[in-house]
Order: sequence, then structure tokens, then C-alpha cells
Amino acid sequence: MTIALEGVDFCVGVQVLVSCEMAPTLCGTIRWISQGTYGVQFVTPLALGQVYQMRDLVPLGKQPRIGRARIRLPANVYFSDQTRSAEVQNLSVGGLMMVLGMPPKPGQRLMIELPNMLPLGAHVRWSGRGRCGIMFSRLLPIATCEELAVHCRLPESWLEEARLSLQKATVG
Repeated sequence: MTIALEGVDFCVGVQVLVSCEMAPTLCGTIRWISQGTYGVQFVTPLALGQVYQMRDLVPLGKQPRIGRARIRLPANVYFSDQTRSAEVQNLSVGGLMMVLGMPPKPGQRLMIELPNMLPLGAHVRWSGRGRCGIMFSRLLPIATCEELAVHCRLPESWLEEARLSLQKATVG
């Protein structure tokens, strides 16, 4: 199992108990660590019935992707003691895609500073051919979405989808 945890500092070899609503409590050992995610090997393999039970609780198939707005917006990116200029080319409440000469590698944590806005915490989801996909640490607040919609002249439909996405995230 792969789990993502913030504010926790486990080491490889540490035994953990994993408990969530969708599965029985499981005992395992941390086998690898990468950028805030941990690979857990279970002490006892899951029974096939347990796998089916958990699978039935999780929606299957691709989930709808939050709408992206095509934009051209300059940004400063801060990571690994570096500051680089970039151009944001699409934007959603959950992330963005930008052009950045030599982009950082997937998993790299960074800060993105858009014009006249506070920096946004994020990490790289994918990288290649001078571009990278960024996932924000938190969904953008609606006030930030409204500010970006005005600044980037985004259509009202994008802002309405942002509102719906944020509403679903707080309810779900």
C-alpha cells in the first residue's frame, strides 16, 4: 500500500498500523519513502475477499477531471535553492501546467508565485519536454479563483466549475 502523510517522519523498517473506513486495520512495515509518501508491506497478505470488499467501496473508472483554463501567465518558481521564471499555460483549482526550461522532477516540492498573489505550495506530478504538471498542496480558495478569473479574463463557466469543485471537496 502507498500512503501519503503530512507532518510525519517515519523511517524504513518502522512497523505501522493502517486504519481507515474502507478496510480492516492492517499491520505493516515501511519499505520505502519518497516525498511524503510511504510504501507499506503488510505483515499478512490481504485475503482475496478483503481486496474485493475494498474494491467495491471505491468508485471504479476514471473520475472527471477538474476543468482547466488555458492561460498565459508569468510565474516565479522556487525549489531546491533555485528561482526560475516560468509561464503558466493552464490552470485549475487543483493545479496547473507550466513551461519551465529544465523542469524539476516529479515529486519535487516547490512554491509558485503568480503576479500580485501569495506564493502557492505545490509539488510536481509529471515532467517532460520543458513542461511540468503541478498539483497544489491545497485546492485554491474561491477568493483566489475569483482573483485569477478577473486577472486572466477567464470565462464565468470556469469560475462556476471551480465553485462546484470546491463545494464537492468540502462536502465529500
